[in-house]
Amino acid sequence: MNSIKIFITAQSQLLPSAGISGCSVAHLDYTIGPGKRLLRNSRSRAFRGGLLVVSDKNMPLGDGSLFAAEIVRECLNKGYSGVVANFGSSGSLHTTMQNRLAAKGLRLYVPESLAADACDSQVMCPTAISGGSLSVRLQELCRKYGAGRIALDIERLAMDFLLPSPTGEGTPLSRGELNSLLQKRGAQSFFSNDLCAHYFTYSENGKHHFVLYDTASSIKKKMSIAASMGIGECFLMYSEVEDILQGIINN
Repeated sequence: MNSIKIFITAQSQLLPSAGISGCSVAHLDYTIGPGKRLLRNSRSRAFRGGLLVVSDKNMPLGDGSLFAAEIVRECLNKGYSGVVANFGSSGSLHTTMQNRLAAKGLRLYVPESLAADACDSQVMCPTAISGGSLSVRLQELCRKYGAGRIALDIERLAMDFLLPSPTGEGTPLSRGELNSLLQKRGAQSFFSNDLCAHYFTYSENGKHHFVLYDTASSIKKKMSIAASMGIGECFLMYSEVEDILQGIINN
């Protein structure tokens, strides 16, 4: 899959020592310490390039200019091309970080919920849907933000929905639970072009279930659809896709 850039979000010590060919790393190696200091995990591997991931957990209130300056220094020292700011709240820190990063040619990635607070940032848009059409969803995002600002946040789906499901909320399944259901039910799986995911149905105790799940091929299909619309980046969580990663990145 060469038409869209893949970022693997992970603690670097969990990755193969040689890295993952064809992918960049979004480093989950940082925490925020006392005095708004940026602390790096002592066990992290010395991969250069990729992105720095930071969250607002334990983030003190107040002026964030010193913290933003420290993040910029770390990016320049490690060759990172930008920062993923997994902040759960808005505030002046986004603007401060965006300005500091932009001045050095670095990018800021924020969740879709905070796109309005960092209007020149890259917007991380989730692909997990349980209804409608992924293509339509991506088209709407492109109209709203512009394809060049969008980075897909691809979650590996595995959900069990009790029918009817008016809220569209299901029960998450672990890999083991999903495999057990597939084997126990002997259900025939189908592929939904609209949802861009596999599914099967089963009944238990008089209740009907709809199971939606991803494989390497469905994730590659999501990436292909996005690339055809001009979306150039995506994120995959290593812990979710480790067992199917080679199937995703190999052409």
